[in-house]
Amino acid sequence: MNVNPRKPGFDCGAADLNNTRDYFHFLGKTTWRIKNFKGAKKVVLSVPCEKLAVLGGNRIEWNRRFKITLSPRVKFYGMVGGREKLRLINGSKGLIHPIKAHESFGLALIESLYFGCPVFGTPYGSLPEIITKDFGFLSNKSYELSQAIKNAGSYCRKLCHEYARDCFNSRKMALNYLQKYEQVINGQKLNPAPPRLKEKYAGFLPWE
Repeated sequence: MNVNPRKPGFDCGAADLNNTRDYFHFLGKTTWRIKNFKGAKKVVLSVPCEKLAVLGGNRIEWNRRFKITLSPRVKFYGMVGGREKLRLINGSKGLIHPIKAHESFGLALIESLYFGCPVFGTPYGSLPEIITKDFGFLSNKSYELSQAIKNAGSYCRKLCHEYARDCFNSRKMALNYLQKYEQVINGQKLNPAPPRLKEKYAGFLPWE
């Protein structure tokens, strides 16, 4: 797998939106079945010549049982972090995120969008709210996600980057928290009615 070499002077906070990109990435612990690494592999390997960079696992795993990934189109970087992690995301065509749970937020989404990567994942948890049609594609069917990644180049990297930068920055988060604190201090309710669980799942959410 040919990953772009690190460029001199690479700034871990800067996004290169005009670079050549030749792989997709998975960001999460491969040993956590709920993250659905197996599904991510299926999505990418179903498309000829596409490659997957795995940030959060190893080719050989010993988690309860022996697992090995044989495909040379999948490259593993282990529990990578810091500048190297951001460099790898910045070289990706998009994030493959077929999680099988109602994840409440998902920092992997924002990190990837910041570097111009659209998100291809499942329609669970916060994803339908964050990943609209301009920023990726959602489905719980691997075939549909495989078809979608063929058009990864049609998404605007600049739009993805600006969306993450402007809507999910630390200043905006802090100001929103302050606004909520002021509501509570002034005796106002945060919600018109107490939150309630809409549905409960005992296992993994549907994935085909």
